[in-house]
Amino acid sequence: MKKNYMLKTAILSVSFLLMLRLTISPALAEIGKAFPSIAQGTLMMMVALPSLIAIPFGLVSGLVAHLLRKKVVLYVGLAFFILGGIGPMFVSDFGAILALRCFLGAGTGLFLPLATGLIADFFSGEERNAMIGFQSTAVAVGNIATSMLAGALAVVSYKLSFLIYAFGFITLGLVALRMPEPPKPAALLATLVPAKTREA
Repeated sequence: MKKNYMLKTAILSVSFLLMLRLTISPALAEIGKAFPSIAQGTLMMMVALPSLIAIPFGLVSGLVAHLLRKKVVLYVGLAFFILGGIGPMFVSDFGAILALRCFLGAGTGLFLPLATGLIADFFSGEERNAMIGFQSTAVAVGNIATSMLAGALAVVSYKLSFLIYAFGFITLGLVALRMPEPPKPAALLATLVPAKTREA
């Protein structure tokens, strides 16, 4: 049976967010003008720090997903992503901005391993292969489109560049409304392997 297109959109929207932690780069020049006392190397931490933080949280995500429902992990990750992404719009201290960028990295790390895992949970065969291809496209489009948008918004105000993370609200809504809880491994096995084969 063909999967619901809204389910596919919900899953791909998670992939759309994967590279957004890096797409603030075009706005760094304008952010640097707002904080002239901040060294260039420290300014670059806005890009590097979320990626560093994402690594341990990515490892934690896989463990937690076995204990909790995957949608719960997604909700927490997206909440951290939105808080850490949009939060810098409302603060004027560079240290606070870096702290919020850590939340962004933590959120990205939590849902990063699930982006591909969800495809395996809901799809099989050729449909799964097609979705993996669509996922690569979603990641690339998210990276390019939000980089351009961040740069354009930063010309108006560096704070507006953080609006690119509002895409997290769209993904959160799609996950909540259009994505069922992924089946547990045992339930997934039961749908893929005939009962007689398992008994043998």
